[in-house]
Amino acid sequence: MAELTPKQRRFVEEYLVDLNAAASARRAGYCPRSPKSAAATGSRLLRQKAVREAVREAMLERQRRTELSADYVLRNLMEIVERSMQRAPVLAGGGRQAVDGEGRHVWRFDGRTANRALELMGRHLGMFGDRPAQERSMAVAVAWEEALSAPDGEKTALSPPSEEGGVEET
Repeated sequence: MAELTPKQRRFVEEYLVDLNAAASARRAGYCPRSPKSAAATGSRLLRQKAVREAVREAMLERQRRTELSADYVLRNLMEIVERSMQRAPVLAGGGRQAVDGEGRHVWRFDGRTANRALELMGRHLGMFGDRPAQERSMAVAVAWEEALSAPDGEKTALSPPSEEGGVEET
């Protein structure tokens, strides 16, 4: 692999901050004159094999260091859904449960949070057609490549891609 220049190394470091190629190019000192040229510079850098590999390695190292995984994210999203879907009584004065105009007890739950967590989990499973089929296929290929190239102690068991293009972890 080709060695990165100091500016390219700085770009990789900055890219990990917010995954914004244009902002990373500016912060790394490429000094593009306009937002459009900053985006072009960032895109050009990410197309360079050495930079792309350095970003990938840095992201994997951060993942190892933080012990962050798809399983962790999904477990926490499931917990958010479960907690958000629990209904809780609305209390009136004196600590009694409130009633509506028809004498029924009033309950509340956090549907917005539950809906967002379910949406994120559905996207992970490839349930929505919000990405073109070609992009979903590329995501599957990348997931398989990463799973197969992971060190033996870190391999994730993946099932074959589904017809919709999703990859299921087992």
